[in-house]
Amino acid sequence: MNLKSPTSNVIVTKLRSLYGKSLDSSAYEQLINKYSVSGVASYLKNETLYSSTLESINENSIHRGQLELLLKISNFDKYRDLFYYKTNENFNMFKYVILKNELEQMMIAIRLFNTGEMKKYAVDLPVFLLKYTKIDLKKIADAKNFDDLLDLSKETIYYKSLKQFKPIDGKIDIVRCETELRKTFYNKIISLIDKKDKKTLEILLLDIEILNISIIYRLKKFFNKDKEYIKSCLLPFFYYLSEEIIDKMIDSKTTQEMLKIILTTKYKKYCDENFFSDISFFSKKILYNILKKGIRFTNSSQYVMISYIYLMDIELKNIITIIECIGYKFETKEIKKFLII
Repeated sequence: MNLKSPTSNVIVTKLRSLYGKSLDSSAYEQLINKYSVSGVASYLKNETLYSSTLESINENSIHRGQLELLLKISNFDKYRDLFYYKTNENFNMFKYVILKNELEQMMIAIRLFNTGEMKKYAVDLPVFLLKYTKIDLKKIADAKNFDDLLDLSKETIYYKSLKQFKPIDGKIDIVRCETELRKTFYNKIISLIDKKDKKTLEILLLDIEILNISIIYRLKKFFNKDKEYIKSCLLPFFYYLSEEIIDKMIDSKTTQEMLKIILTTKYKKYCDENFFSDISFFSKKILYNILKKGIRFTNSSQYVMISYIYLMDIELKNIITIIECIGYKFETKEIKKFLII
């Protein structure tokens, strides 16, 4: 891929322009000071880029679930703008969007399978994306058993990975299954990235490594899993951390000891006073800060596109978090602690 081609330059310019219209600190301040879902809906409808999606709503009667669904659709509408630039040159990035969404839907489905709640599956993807996926998403809710679910994935890159995890006593090993699905996803995406585009490859490796840190922490803190099991749940990619450091983290006697090991690595420069309180939040914030800078100064269209998708997903999660916190009557200063900004 010629990263300096006219088409690439158009994409980079377009995405930077779109990102420039995303929510800033002032907009978040306005949102967290609303005291109802209708207040949030009104602000988003009248003051932000979400206005086109929300223009027909009655903000005084909309409920939380409806607003969240419309915001998700709005995100996909932004990706539809990316599809406008679908050329041979940048097709790989659109494949990324599709494969990422297929992965997310498969993981939702296997979690619902394990809880026996397949009927709760709801497709909230817009029509334009449905026609690109190789999964008949509308049939997921009707899957009666694992074989039905497996059959729905047959045309995807995830079929062989899912096939390894036939249920034992009616349950899928969720953590290992998700690891295999993610491994399939990242292997495919890395194979699609222009090998000369080191910046984009680095972002993917960083994303994977941060995910591995979160997996180690969660399995140690909440499930007390042994070393062999934890290692089997990690994705086999490295960025800042060596395999030796990963082993030390897994061998640590407590999660606090594990976090102190991270402070001996290059991740130390990203750590603040909240590092020890929420590793998952800390992990997302690292990626957010790097991508927020990179989208402005990196000229690779692949990098800018992936960054834009990540950043818009984070913005959506921030808005949903604000809506949920308002519903639970959280104070403004408490809401701020949950936002990645």
